[in-house]
Amino acid sequence: MSWDEPEPRKKRKWIGMTVVLAIFIGIVVATVVIGEHLAKDFAAGLVGDQVSGVLGAESSDDVKVEFGGGPLIAQAVGGSLDQVIISVDDAVLGPAIGDIRLVASGVPLDLQGDVPTMSATVFFNPASVQALAPSLTDAPISAVETSGSDLVFTSATDVGGVAVPVTISLTPSALNGYIVFAASALTANGAPLDVAQAQAGAYGPAAAALSTPRALCLAPYLPAAFEMTGAKVRDGQLVVSFSGKNIGLSDGGLGTKGACPVPG
Repeated sequence: MSWDEPEPRKKRKWIGMTVVLAIFIGIVVATVVIGEHLAKDFAAGLVGDQVSGVLGAESSDDVKVEFGGGPLIAQAVGGSLDQVIISVDDAVLGPAIGDIRLVASGVPLDLQGDVPTMSATVFFNPASVQALAPSLTDAPISAVETSGSDLVFTSATDVGGVAVPVTISLTPSALNGYIVFAASALTANGAPLDVAQAQAGAYGPAAAALSTPRALCLAPYLPAAFEMTGAKVRDGQLVVSFSGKNIGLSDGGLGTKGACPVPG
């Protein structure tokens, strides 16, 4: 399942990546003659300004552009750029905010060409995961933390008029285009409960809902050309990975958004 599509926002549209890459290529071709160091600084600055305008970032300081491989002049002579790395902070993905790192390898100077490989990584901090929580469970979530490879959701249930804190530890992974969550531990007021019994409804509907979260789909907020390859908790964040091959720079390559796969 996925959350309802929010109203369109003018800020931080991923479709702008197509424009960014196109402008980047033009900048490099126009500036390699002024020298390697100046070319990189000039290109990075202009790309950063363009990204901030297209994605609605507060400033170009939210955008970082790096060029991998050898000297830009040599890469341009070869007809492609070895690697372009664009990092965007505070991108809007549905109801949540995430940081995006896009890596394009073998970027052609010919805009009609395809990029052989691209990868994208999206990083959600615990506060952003909490913003996603209503899409995962009907139980109210008051806090989200990380512990090792798990996300830990905190909720509460009413017992005789007393609110009893409940926590559930969830291990994320990628499956058929969705982020799925496996419940690994459940507690009520600090005491462990059996996860399987909770999922069967032994502790009431609230515990069953909390311990059986729905799958999460990000496809409507990302290019259709990307396929989800992984989801895990790392360094205190939910990290979701995507990849794509032979992606066109124009006419639908990055500009077409994805759709949630039909669960099978």
